[in-house]
Amino acid sequence: MKALKWIAAIVLFVLVLGMLLLTLSGLFGSKHIETSEQPDAEFVPESVPESIKNLPVQNIKETSDGIFGGHLQEATLIDGFPCAAGEIRFYGSGLLKACTLAKDAVIHGNLIPKGTEVMLNREGNLYSCFFEKDMEIQGYPVHSRFGRTPRNQFEIPTVFYPDGRLRGFIASSDVMIQGIPCKKRVLGFFSGTFIELYENGNLKSCTLSKDAEIGGRSISAGSEVALSEDGEATIRNDAYSWMLTG
Repeated sequence: MKALKWIAAIVLFVLVLGMLLLTLSGLFGSKHIETSEQPDAEFVPESVPESIKNLPVQNIKETSDGIFGGHLQEATLIDGFPCAAGEIRFYGSGLLKACTLAKDAVIHGNLIPKGTEVMLNREGNLYSCFFEKDMEIQGYPVHSRFGRTPRNQFEIPTVFYPDGRLRGFIASSDVMIQGIPCKKRVLGFFSGTFIELYENGNLKSCTLSKDAEIGGRSISAGSEVALSEDGEATIRNDAYSWMLTG
Protein backbone atom coordinates (compact mmCIF):
# COMPACT_ATOMS: atom_id res chain seq x y z
CA MET A 1 0.00 0.00 0.00
CA LYS A 2 2.82 2.34 0.90
CA ALA A 3 4.53 1.47 -2.38
CA LEU A 4 1.43 2.44 -4.35
CA LYS A 5 1.34 5.81 -2.65
CA TRP A 6 4.97 6.42 -3.59
CA ILE A 7 4.28 5.49 -7.22
CA ALA A 8 1.25 7.79 -7.36
CA ALA A 9 3.29 10.61 -5.88
CA ILE A 10 6.05 10.10 -8.43
CA VAL A 11 3.58 10.02 -11.35
CA LEU A 12 1.90 13.18 -10.10
CA PHE A 13 5.30 14.89 -9.73
CA VAL A 14 6.27 13.93 -13.29
CA LEU A 15 2.95 15.22 -14.66
CA VAL A 16 3.26 18.54 -12.82
CA LEU A 17 6.90 18.91 -13.93
CA GLY A 18 5.94 18.15 -17.52
CA MET A 19 3.16 20.74 -17.52
CA LEU A 20 5.52 23.30 -15.98
CA LEU A 21 8.15 22.63 -18.65
CA LEU A 22 5.56 22.94 -21.43
CA THR A 23 4.35 26.23 -20.01
CA LEU A 24 7.86 27.62 -19.73
CA SER A 25 8.70 26.39 -23.21
CA GLY A 26 5.66 28.18 -24.63
CA LEU A 27 6.54 31.41 -22.87
CA PHE A 28 10.18 31.44 -23.92
CA GLY A 29 9.30 30.20 -27.41
CA SER A 30 6.89 33.09 -27.91
CA LYS A 31 9.47 35.50 -26.61
CA HIS A 32 12.04 34.09 -29.02
CA ILE A 33 9.72 34.58 -31.97
CA GLU A 34 8.90 38.11 -30.94
CA THR A 35 12.52 39.11 -30.44
CA SER A 36 14.13 37.03 -33.17
CA GLU A 37 16.02 39.13 -35.72
CA GLN A 38 13.80 39.95 -38.66
CA PRO A 39 15.16 41.18 -42.05
CA ASP A 40 15.54 44.94 -41.86
CA ALA A 41 13.79 47.12 -44.41
CA GLU A 42 16.19 48.35 -47.09
CA PHE A 43 18.05 51.45 -45.97
CA VAL A 44 17.45 54.40 -48.27
CA PRO A 45 19.53 57.58 -47.73
CA GLU A 46 17.40 60.54 -46.64
CA SER A 47 18.89 62.61 -49.45
CA VAL A 48 17.31 60.41 -52.13
CA PRO A 49 14.63 62.42 -54.03
CA GLU A 50 11.05 61.16 -53.77
CA SER A 51 10.94 60.64 -57.55
CA ILE A 52 13.60 57.94 -57.16
CA LYS A 53 12.04 56.39 -54.05
CA ASN A 54 8.83 55.86 -56.01
CA LEU A 55 10.62 53.74 -58.60
CA PRO A 56 11.38 49.99 -58.29
CA VAL A 57 15.04 50.67 -57.48
CA GLN A 58 16.95 48.78 -54.80
CA ASN A 59 20.38 49.17 -53.20
CA ILE A 60 20.38 52.94 -53.71
CA LYS A 61 23.69 54.55 -52.84
CA GLU A 62 24.95 58.10 -53.11
CA THR A 63 28.41 58.90 -54.43
CA SER A 64 30.65 61.73 -53.27
CA ASP A 65 29.64 63.83 -56.29
CA GLY A 66 25.93 63.63 -55.51
CA ILE A 67 25.03 60.91 -58.01
CA PHE A 68 22.63 58.14 -56.93
CA GLY A 69 23.12 54.61 -58.19
CA GLY A 70 21.06 51.49 -57.71
CA HIS A 71 19.53 48.41 -59.29
CA LEU A 72 16.31 48.79 -61.27
CA GLN A 73 14.15 45.73 -60.54
CA GLU A 74 12.09 45.77 -63.73
CA ALA A 75 11.83 47.56 -67.06
CA THR A 76 10.41 51.03 -66.39
CA LEU A 77 9.76 54.20 -68.37
CA ILE A 78 11.80 56.92 -66.63
CA ASP A 79 11.87 60.53 -67.82
CA GLY A 80 10.70 59.30 -71.22
CA PHE A 81 13.41 56.63 -71.55
CA PRO A 82 12.52 52.89 -71.54
CA CYS A 83 15.06 51.61 -69.02
CA ALA A 84 15.81 47.90 -68.65
CA ALA A 85 16.24 46.12 -65.34
CA GLY A 86 19.82 46.47 -64.11
CA GLU A 87 22.25 49.19 -63.10
CA ILE A 88 20.85 52.71 -63.16
CA ARG A 89 22.06 56.17 -62.12
CA PHE A 90 20.39 59.48 -61.27
CA TYR A 91 21.48 63.06 -60.73
CA GLY A 92 20.92 64.65 -57.33
CA SER A 93 17.89 66.40 -58.81
CA GLY A 94 16.25 63.02 -59.35
CA LEU A 95 16.59 63.14 -63.14
CA LEU A 96 17.88 60.06 -64.93
CA LYS A 97 21.61 60.04 -65.66
CA ALA A 98 22.20 56.61 -67.22
CA CYS A 99 20.48 53.31 -67.95
CA THR A 100 20.36 50.56 -70.56
CA LEU A 101 17.45 50.69 -73.00
CA ALA A 102 14.84 47.95 -72.66
CA LYS A 103 13.68 48.49 -76.26
CA ASP A 104 14.47 50.55 -79.35
CA ALA A 105 13.83 54.26 -78.84
CA VAL A 106 13.95 57.42 -80.95
CA ILE A 107 15.94 59.98 -78.97
CA HIS A 108 16.35 63.47 -80.42
CA GLY A 109 15.75 62.06 -83.89
CA ASN A 110 18.21 59.18 -83.50
CA LEU A 111 17.03 55.58 -83.52
CA ILE A 112 18.86 54.04 -80.56
CA PRO A 113 18.58 50.24 -80.34
CA LYS A 114 17.66 48.08 -77.38
CA GLY A 115 20.64 47.14 -75.20
CA THR A 116 22.39 50.50 -75.67
CA GLU A 117 23.65 52.19 -72.52
CA VAL A 118 22.59 55.83 -72.72
CA MET A 119 23.94 58.72 -70.65
CA LEU A 120 22.08 62.02 -70.26
CA ASN A 121 23.18 65.49 -69.25
CA ARG A 122 21.68 67.33 -66.28
CA GLU A 123 18.99 68.85 -68.50
CA GLY A 124 17.77 65.40 -69.56
CA ASN A 125 19.26 65.49 -73.06
CA LEU A 126 21.16 62.59 -74.61
CA TYR A 127 24.89 63.03 -74.08
CA SER A 128 26.45 59.69 -75.05
CA CYS A 129 25.77 56.10 -76.03
CA PHE A 130 27.61 52.82 -75.72
CA PHE A 131 26.32 50.76 -78.64
CA GLU A 132 26.30 46.97 -78.51
CA LYS A 133 27.03 46.66 -82.23
CA ASP A 134 28.35 48.75 -85.11
CA MET A 135 25.67 50.88 -86.70
CA GLU A 136 24.99 53.95 -88.81
CA ILE A 137 24.20 57.25 -87.09
CA GLN A 138 23.36 60.31 -89.19
CA GLY A 139 25.02 58.70 -92.20
CA TYR A 140 28.28 57.77 -90.44
CA PRO A 141 29.59 54.24 -89.70
CA VAL A 142 29.77 54.25 -85.90
CA HIS A 143 31.71 51.65 -83.98
CA SER A 144 30.30 49.87 -80.94
CA ARG A 145 31.87 49.68 -77.47
CA PHE A 146 35.41 50.36 -78.62
CA GLY A 147 38.20 48.82 -76.54
CA ARG A 148 36.07 46.21 -74.76
CA THR A 149 38.31 43.19 -74.17
CA PRO A 150 38.75 40.84 -71.18
CA ARG A 151 41.91 42.72 -70.16
CA ASN A 152 40.92 46.22 -71.23
CA GLN A 153 37.51 47.42 -70.12
CA PHE A 154 38.04 51.02 -71.20
CA GLU A 155 35.24 52.01 -73.56
CA ILE A 156 34.73 55.00 -75.83
CA PRO A 157 31.20 56.36 -76.23
CA THR A 158 29.52 58.01 -79.17
CA VAL A 159 28.70 61.55 -78.03
CA PHE A 160 26.00 64.02 -79.03
CA TYR A 161 25.16 67.69 -78.82
CA PRO A 162 22.06 68.55 -76.72
CA ASP A 163 19.86 68.75 -79.84
CA GLY A 164 20.85 65.21 -80.87
CA ARG A 165 23.39 66.07 -83.54
CA LEU A 166 26.44 63.85 -83.64
CA ARG A 167 29.40 65.34 -81.80
CA GLY A 168 32.05 62.64 -81.84
CA PHE A 169 32.50 58.94 -82.60
CA ILE A 170 34.86 56.11 -83.46
CA ALA A 171 34.34 55.05 -87.08
CA SER A 172 33.94 51.35 -87.87
CA SER A 173 35.42 51.95 -91.34
CA ASP A 174 37.40 54.70 -93.06
CA VAL A 175 35.05 57.53 -93.93
CA MET A 176 35.26 60.61 -96.15
CA ILE A 177 33.96 63.76 -94.47
CA GLN A 178 33.80 66.94 -96.57
CA GLY A 179 36.52 65.60 -98.82
CA ILE A 180 38.83 64.67 -95.93
CA PRO A 181 39.73 60.97 -95.48
CA CYS A 182 39.22 60.04 -91.81
CA LYS A 183 40.61 56.89 -90.27
CA LYS A 184 38.59 54.06 -88.73
CA ARG A 185 39.24 52.61 -85.27
CA VAL A 186 42.64 51.28 -84.29
CA LEU A 187 42.64 47.99 -82.40
CA GLY A 188 44.13 48.12 -78.92
CA PHE A 189 44.45 51.90 -78.79
CA PHE A 190 42.11 54.78 -79.52
CA SER A 191 44.26 57.92 -79.48
CA GLY A 192 43.95 59.67 -82.81
CA THR A 193 40.94 57.72 -84.04
CA PHE A 194 38.14 59.73 -82.47
CA ILE A 195 36.29 61.87 -85.03
CA GLU A 196 34.82 65.20 -83.87
CA LEU A 197 32.19 67.31 -85.58
CA TYR A 198 31.08 70.88 -85.06
CA GLU A 199 27.47 71.47 -84.09
CA ASN A 200 26.70 72.50 -87.68
CA GLY A 201 27.97 69.12 -88.87
CA ASN A 202 31.33 70.28 -90.23
CA LEU A 203 34.41 68.22 -89.46
CA LYS A 204 36.34 69.40 -86.41
CA SER A 205 39.08 66.78 -86.13
CA CYS A 206 40.12 63.30 -87.22
CA THR A 207 43.15 61.19 -88.08
CA LEU A 208 43.86 60.96 -91.80
CA SER A 209 43.48 57.52 -93.36
CA LYS A 210 45.64 58.60 -96.32
CA ASP A 211 47.61 61.61 -97.56
CA ALA A 212 45.41 64.65 -98.14
CA GLU A 213 45.61 68.28 -99.17
CA ILE A 214 43.69 70.52 -96.80
CA GLY A 215 43.52 74.27 -97.32
CA GLY A 216 46.39 74.12 -99.80
CA ARG A 217 48.54 72.20 -97.34
CA SER A 218 49.74 68.62 -97.91
CA ILE A 219 49.34 66.44 -94.82
CA SER A 220 50.46 62.81 -94.59
CA ALA A 221 48.35 59.81 -93.61
CA GLY A 222 48.24 59.10 -89.88
CA SER A 223 48.35 62.77 -88.90
CA GLU A 224 45.69 63.96 -86.51
CA VAL A 225 44.29 67.20 -87.85
CA ALA A 226 42.07 69.82 -86.28
CA LEU A 227 40.07 72.16 -88.47
CA SER A 228 38.86 75.61 -87.57
CA GLU A 229 35.32 76.54 -88.52
CA ASP A 230 36.64 78.24 -91.66
CA GLY A 231 38.51 75.05 -92.68
CA GLU A 232 42.08 75.92 -91.65
CA ALA A 233 43.95 72.75 -90.63
CA THR A 234 46.50 72.26 -87.86
CA ILE A 235 48.23 69.17 -86.51
CA ARG A 236 47.03 68.39 -82.99
CA ASN A 237 48.08 66.13 -80.13
CA ASP A 238 45.22 66.68 -77.66
CA ALA A 239 43.36 63.53 -78.63
CA TYR A 240 41.39 63.60 -75.41
CA SER A 241 39.99 67.14 -75.66
CA TRP A 242 36.46 65.89 -76.39
CA MET A 243 36.50 64.03 -73.06
CA LEU A 244 37.50 67.11 -71.09
CA THR A 245 34.83 69.47 -72.35
CA GLY A 246 31.88 67.21 -71.45
